[in-house]
Amino acid sequence: MVLQVSLMLKAMPLGPYPVQVWICTSPADLIQYSQKLGYEDPDTDDLASVTNYEPNPGELSVVVYFGPEFLSLTNQKRYGVVTHESVHVWQDICRHICESNAGIEVEANSVQWIFDWLVEQLSAKGWIK
Repeated sequence: MVLQVSLMLKAMPLGPYPVQVWICTSPADLIQYSQKLGYEDPDTDDLASVTNYEPNPGELSVVVYFGPEFLSLTNQKRYGVVTHESVHVWQDICRHICESNAGIEVEANSVQWIFDWLVEQLSAKGWIK
C-alpha cells in the first residue's frame, strides 16, 4: 500500500525495490507528512536531508527534502547536494531490503536512477539548471 499524500510531495515511480521515494521542497509539507504518519516534526533547518518513515509494517517511505537554503548554492554545488542525498536514499533502500553487497554496477545504476529523478523534479521547479 502506498500512502496517499495530497501535499506538495511528489512520489518517484516505483522501481525494483519495495520503497516509496518522495521529494519535498516545503518545510511545512515535510512537517505535515511526518505528523500524518505519527512521527515527530523533522528538522527543516537542513539544507537537504533524507528522512525515513514506516507508514505500515514492512513498508519504507523515504522523503528527500531540499530546504530554502538549497537555493542559495551555486548550481554546481546543488548538483553535489543532489548526488549526496541520492547516495543516502540508496543506502536506506539497501538497509530496508537487507542488502549488504548489491554489486558495484547495481549500486552505480541505482544511485544514477535516483539522482536523475531528483534532478528532473528540481529542474521542473526551477531549483536546478
